[in-house]
Amino acid sequence: MAILALDGEIEREELMAYYRELFRTIDNMTLLTLLIVLCTDIYPGEVYAEIKEAYENDRVDYLMIGMESVDRAMVAGKSSVLANAKRNSHLQKIDDTIGELKNWSYFKNNSRDKQFEKLMNKNLGFMSQPKGTPTVNEPKIGRNDPCPCGSSKKYKKCCGK
Repeated sequence: MAILALDGEIEREELMAYYRELFRTIDNMTLLTLLIVLCTDIYPGEVYAEIKEAYENDRVDYLMIGMESVDRAMVAGKSSVLANAKRNSHLQKIDDTIGELKNWSYFKNNSRDKQFEKLMNKNLGFMSQPKGTPTVNEPKIGRNDPCPCGSSKKYKKCCGK
């Protein structure tokens, strides 16, 4: 919704009124913190009191955003913060999906990844495919077994001497 407001498709004042209502209804610390981050990105002036109250009541994850970041946005001023937000690639609509995704590391044609894959296939190939036929050893004749010559003597007394 912030992207739509920055793009002029919805009124920023309506969005901030909606965000003000969210401050009253959100109980989840992470969601509230993300709302504060978003408000700080698009200038938090209209909801500053709600943000301050959330910090005072320990409802915000300080590791994600501190009150000093909100105060810095307030000092910078609405026009400066909104100008920065319009330049922020994370706060812009994606018009060219393919162009956007080609810059993601997952979709990059990385030669190191291909080299690694070849090396792994080469080194681990012996595990996946058996080579040739297995050798089967003939069963050995034990010393106390009957002799294979047919003499009905024990092997050790006949041919196994």
